[in-house]
Formats: sequence, structure tokens, C-alpha cells
Amino acid sequence: MKKVLTVLSVIVLVACALFLFGCKDYKIKKNWDIDAGDDGYTIVVYGDNKLASKKGNLVIPGIYKGKPIVTVRGYLDEFACSSLVFSEGIQVVNISGINKKVTKVSFPNSLIYATPIVFQSSYITNYTVKNGVKYLGNEKNPYVYAAGLADKTVTDVVLEEGCTAIGSFGGTSIQSITLPDGVQIIPENAFKNCKKLTTVNFGTQTKIIDSEAFLNCESLTSINLDGVEKIYDRAFKGCSSLTEVEVPYTVTEMGEGVFSYCSSLTVARFNASVKTLPKQTFYFDNLKDLVIGNAVLEIGKDVLRGSSSTLETLKLSDAMTILPTNAFSGYSALKEVNLPASLTAIPYGCFSGCSALAEITLPSKIETIGEEAFFGCTSLTSIKIPSRVTHIPARAFYECTSLASVTFTKNVMSIGEQAVGRCEAFRSSVLPDSIQAVGAEAFGMCLNLTKIVLPATVTELSYRVFIGCEGLTVYCKASKEGASWHPDWNTEGVPVEFNYRSN
Repeated sequence: MKKVLTVLSVIVLVACALFLFGCKDYKIKKNWDIDAGDDGYTIVVYGDNKLASKKGNLVIPGIYKGKPIVTVRGYLDEFACSSLVFSEGIQVVNISGINKKVTKVSFPNSLIYATPIVFQSSYITNYTVKNGVKYLGNEKNPYVYAAGLADKTVTDVVLEEGCTAIGSFGGTSIQSITLPDGVQIIPENAFKNCKKLTTVNFGTQTKIIDSEAFLNCESLTSINLDGVEKIYDRAFKGCSSLTEVEVPYTVTEMGEGVFSYCSSLTVARFNASVKTLPKQTFYFDNLKDLVIGNAVLEIGKDVLRGSSSTLETLKLSDAMTILPTNAFSGYSALKEVNLPASLTAIPYGCFSGCSALAEITLPSKIETIGEEAFFGCTSLTSIKIPSRVTHIPARAFYECTSLASVTFTKNVMSIGEQAVGRCEAFRSSVLPDSIQAVGAEAFGMCLNLTKIVLPATVTELSYRVFIGCEGLTVYCKASKEGASWHPDWNTEGVPVEFNYRSN
């Protein structure tokens, strides 16, 4: 009876083994190349059509003729076995192609490098890396690839000291990674599309973050860039959970669009040691507060495009002397601007449409104000023109409906067309004795303007200068109209008093 039970037990065990593990293990074939080296063998694997319909394990041994196999190369696309087993002792797996019927791969503790294709097969559902190893790589062969691309349980990766470089974790489900001090370069696409990645701890020697390294890491909430020296194109583009970022002075080189499309980014401190704030750095973010460090001399194209409805405070570099045309045009939430003392010009349309801007101090070195520089700044209440400015251009303050006071200095010689037009809060002005020319409709439609004093120096008065100013009285220091005054300068027929002398 005992013998019968024993036989039955063996039969059951064999049946279970066949059911669970399929057929036998397939090992070294005659047509595989075995090359002996100083440290051990390199085995070059070739496909075998005879195994195309087999089930079971393809086992790559770790020992051959008493010497270790350290490297496996070749093609596995013709092997339709359900499981690949790389035996203990194998250190490098450098293969191309995996058959779609392979669903399991087992790695040894000894493995230090594997090509990305091993982890990029969409058919493999299970990886086994023994003893809880969650990384591949060491000082000898440092490129690291995340174990378990399809294994959703691999979420936290800690790389040990000795690893000096990393490869691609792109598309994995990792949630956090800690890099050792030896890793100096975060390579291109290293964490691209790691949509669950929330935390990255850089090593103390991390110097370079390459292009698109963290592209579309939409769960990444913060980064510490201390010590980083170079950040390349679109490195953090699409990191939509980033809320605050500081680029330290150690950064000496920076590419375009580094923080573009970071839709939750509201605070930025850009202290990098670069002369130009690169193109599209904060493109289509939602910044509220931006500080630009003193190394920056100019701003690239479309740096802040997309933040026009959110940016509230802006501090520019103290070293800046120029701003680009339309630099902050349409920034409707902008309330506070700190302009550098070194600035020499306010360019065309620079602050046009900044409807929340109530006050701004123009630095004393300003020499020119561009046309439409403050067009439509409907909250602006007053402005003092710097002493070096000689001309107020066309529509410079047009439709600044809250503008009640414009202080013209003694060096202003001309006021352009519609320069202060449609400023409904503007009530009175005494133009300085330096004024020689006033353009067409310069004060047109200032509906509450009641008094303006024209100096005797005005030789040119264009047409309809005070159109729509029905309650206005013009006080002229001259004894009569100038010879070059346009015949239609006073189309409204407002009262004019010549030989005016102020008390």
C-alpha cells in the first residue's frame, strides 16, 4: 500500500511540474559560439527553429567546461520558450530581440548590465531579480536599466555607491530614485515618461542633466538642482506637478524650454550664471512670481509665454540694460515690476495690456520709451518720466484709463500721436518749457481733462490734439497761435487763454 501511495505521489508531482513549468530546460546548443576570455566565456546565442513550438525554460548556464560564462550575446527572437533563465555567474546580457511568447525572465545576483531591449518587451509580464535587487549596474559596467519595466511593484530605486553613470528608466513605474554621489550625468531621456515618479534625489556630484531627461514626469513635485552645472533642452518639460523651482548660480549652460509646459509651476528663482534667459524656459507655465538673477543680461523669445494671465510679481536682473519688444505684453495679472537701475529703454509694447499694473518706477537711466509701451495699463495711476527721455512716443500711455498724473521732466521735447489718449482720469497737466511739438490727438478723449498749460516753446501743434475734451481750458504762455500749428488743432473749440502766466 505504501509503495502504491509513493508511486502516486511521484506521478502527481511530475504532473504538477509539467503543468507549472512545461517541458524540460533547453541548454547550450551546438551552433552557439563559445569564446574563451581571461575572465571567462562569452556565449553567443543563435535562434533555433526547432524550439519555436516548445514550452519550458531556455536556460543559459553560468558555467561551461569548468569556467564561468560572464557574457551572453546574440538573438533570442526565434526562441518561443515561455521563460528565459540567466544562471548565476552571468554578468552581462547583451541581446537583441525577444520572442513574444517569452513571458518570464530570471536574472542572477551576479548581473551587472543588461541591454534595454531585455526590459522593453511588452510581452514579458514577470521579471525575477534575485535577493530584491532593483537595479543593474556597478563601477565596472555602470549603465543602469530599471529592473521590472512591466513589473508594477518596482517603485523605489536606490543605487549603491560605486555606480558612476545611469542609463534609461524611461517609461517605468518607479516612484522615487536616489542616485549615488558618483553619478555626474543624467543622460538624455533617462526618466522620460516616468509618470509616477515623485521624488528624485541627485548625488552631490551630479553636474549635467541632458535633454528631455525628465520629460513628462507629470508626478514630480520638486527638484533640488544645487551643484548642477548644465541643463539641456526640455529637461523638465511637461513636469506638470512641479510648483516651485530654483535654478542655482552653479548652472553655467542651459538649453531651451527646460521648464516649458510645467502647468503647476507658480514660483521660479532663476539665478543661473548665464547671460541670456533661454528661449521658452517657462513656456506655457502658470508663473505668479519670477525673480531673474543678476547674471542675466537679456531675455530670450517666448520665455514666459502662457503665463500672461497668472504672473503677478516680476523682479528683473540688476544687470539688464534692454528688454525685448512686447516683453510682457498682455500680462493681465502683473501687479508689481522691479526694473533694474541699469535699464536704458522700455521697448515697443513692453507692458501693453498689463491691466493690473497700478504703479511702476522707471529707472533714471531710461533714455527711450517705445510706442505703446504702456498701452492699455488700465490700473496705472501715475507715471514719472525719467530726465533722459526726450520724446513720448505714439500711444505710449493710450487707454491708461486710471492714469491721473504724468510728470514730464524738463528734457521732454515732443509728445507723440495719442500718447496720452483716452486717459479718462487725467485731469490737468503743465507741460514743461522744453516741449516743442505735440502730436495728433495726443490728449484726445481725456474726458475729464479740465486744464492744460502749453509753454511758449511749442512750435508744432498737430490736428485734433484735444478731441473729445469738452470741459477743457487751454492756457497758452504764447501770445498767439504758432505759425506751424495745424488749423484744426482745436476742433472742439475749447476755450483758449493766451499770455498765460502761472502764479
